[in-house]
Amino acid sequence: MKLNPKKCKEMFVNFMTNPNILSRDLVVFGTQIESVDAYKLLGVMLGSNLKWNTQVDDKTKKACKRLYALRVLKKAGLQERELVLVYKSMIRPILEYAVEAWSDFPQYLSDKLERVQKRALWIIYPGSDYGEALKISKLESLKDRRVDLCKIVYK
Repeated sequence: MKLNPKKCKEMFVNFMTNPNILSRDLVVFGTQIESVDAYKLLGVMLGSNLKWNTQVDDKTKKACKRLYALRVLKKAGLQERELVLVYKSMIRPILEYAVEAWSDFPQYLSDKLERVQKRALWIIYPGSDYGEALKISKLESLKDRRVDLCKIVYK
């Protein structure tokens, strides 16, 4: 197998808040390798500090863009049941992609993901609180789903 230096990236894993890294150039086959702070690998964002902030930010940003489609479909007259199906097929998979690998993160990141589902349910059921909307739509909180998915994978 040959290494393609144009597709390679260098990421220095560092846990210090103020890294004092000397500038170093990594060269492979005469091509300088680009140095990055975060990199998407198989759809999962890895940051140089090995925290999941970049992953959660990436997924919430992508899911929030799709909430617009949910609003448009609501205005077009889709029923609530159909809007829940749209949410479950277009938005929730983004928030749960490969979650078994990156589900161990702080509560504030969990809350950030949960806010996306909360907004989606507010679009579908305006005026309902989050708990009530979960019951009506027969959905679980994202945190509960993460726990269930991890139990299945890591029996």
